[in-house]
Amino acid sequence: MATEGRDERRRPRFFLGWPRILAFLVGLYSRVVRCRILGDPVPARRPVIYVTWHSEEITMLPRSGFTRGTVMVSASRDGDILAEVARAWGYRTIRGSSSKGAAAALLSLRRALERGENIILAVDGPRGPRHEAKPGAFWLAAGTGAWICPVGVAVSSAYVFRKSWSLSRVPLPWARVVGLFGELYRPEGADLLLSREGQSAAVKSLLDKATLQAEDLLKKWHLPCTAKPQTRQRTDLRDNGVPAGGSGGESDHEESD
Repeated sequence: MATEGRDERRRPRFFLGWPRILAFLVGLYSRVVRCRILGDPVPARRPVIYVTWHSEEITMLPRSGFTRGTVMVSASRDGDILAEVARAWGYRTIRGSSSKGAAAALLSLRRALERGENIILAVDGPRGPRHEAKPGAFWLAAGTGAWICPVGVAVSSAYVFRKSWSLSRVPLPWARVVGLFGELYRPEGADLLLSREGQSAAVKSLLDKATLQAEDLLKKWHLPCTAKPQTRQRTDLRDNGVPAGGSGGESDHEESD
Protein backbone atom coordinates (compact mmCIF):
# COMPACT_ATOMS: atom_id res chain seq x y z
CA MET A 1 0.00 0.00 0.00
CA ALA A 2 1.40 3.40 -0.95
CA THR A 3 2.45 5.77 1.78
CA GLU A 4 3.50 9.39 1.84
CA GLY A 5 5.68 11.92 3.60
CA ARG A 6 7.68 10.74 6.55
CA ASP A 7 6.23 7.25 6.23
CA GLU A 8 8.21 6.73 3.02
CA ARG A 9 11.50 7.74 4.62
CA ARG A 10 11.24 5.81 7.86
CA ARG A 11 9.74 2.33 7.76
CA PRO A 12 10.83 0.38 10.87
CA ARG A 13 11.18 -3.38 10.82
CA PHE A 14 9.55 -5.60 13.39
CA PHE A 15 10.55 -9.12 14.38
CA LEU A 16 8.46 -11.57 12.32
CA GLY A 17 6.30 -8.63 11.27
CA TRP A 18 4.35 -8.99 14.52
CA PRO A 19 2.20 -5.83 14.07
CA ARG A 20 0.58 -7.53 11.06
CA ILE A 21 -0.07 -10.59 13.18
CA LEU A 22 -1.59 -8.26 15.77
CA ALA A 23 -3.78 -6.70 13.05
CA PHE A 24 -5.02 -10.17 12.07
CA LEU A 25 -5.83 -11.07 15.68
CA VAL A 26 -7.61 -7.76 16.33
CA GLY A 27 -9.61 -8.30 13.15
CA LEU A 28 -10.70 -11.71 14.41
CA TYR A 29 -11.49 -10.32 17.85
CA SER A 30 -13.65 -7.57 16.35
CA ARG A 31 -15.98 -10.26 15.03
CA VAL A 32 -17.09 -11.16 18.57
CA VAL A 33 -18.30 -7.59 19.10
CA ARG A 34 -21.87 -6.77 18.06
CA CYS A 35 -21.47 -3.70 15.90
CA ARG A 36 -23.94 -1.46 14.09
CA ILE A 37 -22.67 1.08 11.59
CA LEU A 38 -25.26 3.80 11.02
CA GLY A 39 -25.29 6.62 8.53
CA ASP A 40 -23.43 6.49 5.23
CA PRO A 41 -19.80 5.35 5.68
CA VAL A 42 -18.93 6.31 2.09
CA PRO A 43 -21.08 9.34 1.20
CA ALA A 44 -21.53 10.51 -2.38
CA ARG A 45 -20.04 13.91 -1.55
CA ARG A 46 -16.26 13.50 -1.64
CA PRO A 47 -13.53 13.84 -0.61
CA VAL A 48 -14.35 13.40 3.08
CA ILE A 49 -12.39 14.07 6.25
CA TYR A 50 -13.62 11.58 8.85
CA VAL A 51 -13.02 12.98 12.33
CA THR A 52 -13.10 11.00 15.55
CA TRP A 53 -11.50 10.95 19.01
CA HIS A 54 -8.28 9.11 19.79
CA SER A 55 -10.10 6.88 22.26
CA GLU A 56 -12.20 5.36 19.46
CA GLU A 57 -9.48 4.38 16.95
CA ILE A 58 -9.17 0.79 18.18
CA THR A 59 -12.94 0.40 18.06
CA MET A 60 -13.58 1.89 14.62
CA LEU A 61 -10.60 1.20 12.35
CA PRO A 62 -11.13 -2.59 11.98
CA ARG A 63 -14.91 -2.30 11.41
CA SER A 64 -15.60 1.19 10.10
CA GLY A 65 -16.30 0.72 6.42
CA PHE A 66 -14.10 3.60 5.20
CA THR A 67 -11.46 1.38 3.61
CA ARG A 68 -8.91 2.82 1.20
CA GLY A 69 -8.80 5.95 3.33
CA THR A 70 -5.63 7.69 4.50
CA VAL A 71 -4.94 7.74 8.24
CA MET A 72 -2.72 10.25 10.01
CA VAL A 73 -0.56 8.41 12.55
CA SER A 74 1.73 10.08 15.07
CA ALA A 75 5.49 10.05 14.43
CA SER A 76 6.31 8.05 17.56
CA ARG A 77 7.32 4.49 18.44
CA ASP A 78 3.71 3.64 19.27
CA GLY A 79 2.76 5.27 15.98
CA ASP A 80 5.15 2.90 14.16
CA ILE A 81 3.11 -0.02 15.44
CA LEU A 82 -0.26 1.57 14.70
CA ALA A 83 0.87 2.49 11.18
CA GLU A 84 1.79 -1.13 10.40
CA VAL A 85 -1.52 -2.34 11.82
CA ALA A 86 -3.49 0.24 9.84
CA ARG A 87 -1.72 -0.74 6.61
CA ALA A 88 -2.58 -4.37 7.25
CA TRP A 89 -6.24 -3.33 7.45
CA GLY A 90 -6.02 -1.63 4.06
CA TYR A 91 -5.40 2.00 5.01
CA ARG A 92 -2.79 4.35 3.64
CA THR A 93 -0.80 6.18 6.32
CA ILE A 94 0.79 9.60 6.73
CA ARG A 95 3.06 10.18 9.70
CA GLY A 96 2.97 13.32 11.81
CA SER A 97 1.04 15.10 14.55
CA SER A 98 0.32 18.58 15.83
CA SER A 99 3.57 18.48 17.85
CA LYS A 100 5.96 16.67 15.48
CA GLY A 101 6.10 16.95 11.70
CA ALA A 102 2.81 18.82 11.65
CA ALA A 103 3.41 21.03 8.61
CA ALA A 104 4.68 18.22 6.37
CA ALA A 105 1.87 15.90 7.47
CA LEU A 106 -0.85 18.48 6.83
CA LEU A 107 0.56 19.18 3.37
CA SER A 108 0.58 15.45 2.61
CA LEU A 109 -3.02 15.17 3.82
CA ARG A 110 -4.00 18.14 1.68
CA ARG A 111 -2.46 16.52 -1.40
CA ALA A 112 -4.36 13.32 -0.62
CA LEU A 113 -7.65 15.26 -0.48
CA GLU A 114 -6.82 17.05 -3.73
CA ARG A 115 -6.39 13.63 -5.34
CA GLY A 116 -9.90 12.76 -4.18
CA GLU A 117 -8.86 10.45 -1.33
CA ASN A 118 -10.74 10.31 1.97
CA ILE A 119 -8.74 10.79 5.16
CA ILE A 120 -9.28 9.85 8.81
CA LEU A 121 -8.16 12.10 11.67
CA ALA A 122 -8.25 11.66 15.43
CA VAL A 123 -8.60 15.36 16.16
CA ASP A 124 -7.61 15.52 19.85
CA GLY A 125 -4.09 14.16 19.50
CA PRO A 126 -1.34 13.51 19.91
CA ARG A 127 -1.33 14.24 23.65
CA GLY A 128 -4.69 15.85 24.28
CA PRO A 129 -6.39 17.42 26.03
CA ARG A 130 -8.82 14.56 25.68
CA HIS A 131 -11.87 15.33 23.51
CA GLU A 132 -10.62 18.82 22.67
CA ALA A 133 -10.37 19.19 18.89
CA LYS A 134 -7.42 20.73 17.07
CA PRO A 135 -8.17 22.97 14.05
CA GLY A 136 -6.30 20.86 11.45
CA ALA A 137 -9.42 19.16 10.04
CA PHE A 138 -11.16 22.51 9.62
CA TRP A 139 -8.11 24.01 7.90
CA LEU A 140 -7.93 21.10 5.47
CA ALA A 141 -11.64 21.29 4.66
CA ALA A 142 -11.55 25.05 4.14
CA GLY A 143 -8.52 24.83 1.87
CA THR A 144 -9.67 21.94 -0.32
CA GLY A 145 -13.47 22.07 -0.27
CA ALA A 146 -13.59 18.66 1.39
CA TRP A 147 -16.47 17.64 3.66
CA ILE A 148 -16.04 16.88 7.36
CA CYS A 149 -17.87 13.79 8.61
CA PRO A 150 -17.94 13.27 12.40
CA VAL A 151 -17.85 9.65 13.56
CA GLY A 152 -19.56 9.17 16.91
CA VAL A 153 -19.02 5.96 18.87
CA ALA A 154 -20.90 4.37 21.77
CA VAL A 155 -19.84 1.13 23.49
CA SER A 156 -21.86 -0.82 26.04
CA SER A 157 -18.83 -2.31 27.84
CA ALA A 158 -15.09 -1.94 27.29
CA TYR A 159 -11.65 -2.26 28.79
CA VAL A 160 -10.25 1.25 29.32
CA PHE A 161 -6.51 2.01 29.27
CA ARG A 162 -6.51 4.19 32.38
CA LYS A 163 -2.85 5.18 32.05
CA SER A 164 -3.40 6.57 28.55
CA TRP A 165 -4.18 10.30 28.24
CA SER A 166 -6.94 9.47 25.75
CA LEU A 167 -8.47 6.72 27.90
CA SER A 168 -8.54 4.51 24.81
CA ARG A 169 -10.89 1.58 25.08
CA VAL A 170 -11.34 -1.89 23.62
CA PRO A 171 -14.89 -3.31 23.50
CA LEU A 172 -15.28 -6.45 25.57
CA PRO A 173 -16.46 -9.68 23.90
CA TRP A 174 -20.11 -9.46 22.84
CA ALA A 175 -20.27 -5.79 23.74
CA ARG A 176 -22.68 -3.66 21.71
CA VAL A 177 -21.07 -0.94 19.59
CA VAL A 178 -22.75 1.82 17.59
CA GLY A 179 -20.65 3.73 15.07
CA LEU A 180 -22.52 6.73 13.68
CA PHE A 181 -21.38 8.60 10.58
CA GLY A 182 -22.92 11.98 11.27
CA GLU A 183 -24.04 14.97 9.28
CA LEU A 184 -21.58 16.28 6.69
CA TYR A 185 -20.22 19.79 7.11
CA ARG A 186 -18.09 22.01 4.88
CA PRO A 187 -16.74 25.41 5.99
CA GLU A 188 -18.24 28.12 3.80
CA GLY A 189 -19.13 31.80 3.99
CA ALA A 190 -18.67 33.39 7.40
CA ASP A 191 -17.31 30.14 8.84
CA LEU A 192 -14.13 30.68 6.83
CA LEU A 193 -13.39 33.71 9.02
CA LEU A 194 -13.47 31.76 12.30
CA SER A 195 -10.47 32.02 14.62
CA ARG A 196 -8.43 28.91 15.43
CA GLU A 197 -10.44 28.57 18.62
CA GLY A 198 -13.66 28.87 16.64
CA GLN A 199 -12.49 26.26 14.15
CA SER A 200 -11.66 23.83 16.95
CA ALA A 201 -15.03 24.49 18.59
CA ALA A 202 -16.86 23.80 15.31
CA VAL A 203 -15.20 20.39 14.90
CA LYS A 204 -15.74 19.52 18.57
CA SER A 205 -19.43 20.43 18.28
CA LEU A 206 -19.86 18.09 15.30
CA LEU A 207 -18.20 15.21 17.14
CA ASP A 208 -20.05 15.81 20.41
CA LYS A 209 -23.37 15.78 18.56
CA ALA A 210 -22.54 12.54 16.70
CA THR A 211 -21.36 10.90 19.93
CA LEU A 212 -24.56 11.83 21.77
CA GLN A 213 -26.62 10.44 18.88
CA ALA A 214 -24.63 7.20 18.95
CA GLU A 215 -25.15 6.88 22.70
CA ASP A 216 -28.88 7.46 22.28
CA LEU A 217 -29.07 4.78 19.56
CA LEU A 218 -27.15 2.36 21.78
CA LYS A 219 -29.83 2.78 24.47
CA LYS A 220 -32.43 1.85 21.83
CA TRP A 221 -30.49 -1.19 20.62
CA HIS A 222 -33.31 -3.67 21.30
CA LEU A 223 -36.04 -1.60 19.66
CA PRO A 224 -37.14 -2.68 16.16
CA CYS A 225 -35.07 -0.99 13.46
CA THR A 226 -37.25 0.70 10.84
CA ALA A 227 -34.52 2.56 8.96
CA LYS A 228 -33.84 1.43 5.41
CA PRO A 229 -30.41 1.24 3.80
CA GLN A 230 -29.77 4.36 1.74
CA THR A 231 -29.23 4.09 -2.00
CA ARG A 232 -26.06 5.97 -2.80
CA GLN A 233 -26.59 8.89 -5.17
CA ARG A 234 -23.84 10.66 -7.11
CA THR A 235 -26.03 13.61 -8.17
CA ASP A 236 -27.16 14.98 -4.83
CA LEU A 237 -25.60 18.45 -5.12
CA ARG A 238 -27.27 21.48 -6.54
CA ASP A 239 -25.38 23.46 -9.16
CA ASN A 240 -23.90 25.76 -6.53
CA GLY A 241 -22.47 22.87 -4.49
CA VAL A 242 -25.02 23.15 -1.67
CA PRO A 243 -26.17 19.71 -0.48
CA ALA A 244 -29.63 18.78 -1.68
CA GLY A 245 -30.30 16.62 1.35
CA GLY A 246 -28.81 15.18 4.53
CA SER A 247 -25.79 12.94 4.84
CA GLY A 248 -27.79 9.74 4.99
CA GLY A 249 -27.92 9.60 8.79
CA GLU A 250 -30.87 7.20 8.77
CA SER A 251 -29.26 4.47 6.75
CA ASP A 252 -28.49 1.34 8.72
CA HIS A 253 -25.53 -0.93 8.01
CA GLU A 254 -25.89 -3.56 10.72
CA GLU A 255 -23.13 -6.10 10.93
CA SER A 256 -23.77 -8.56 13.72
CA ASP A 257 -26.32 -8.68 16.45
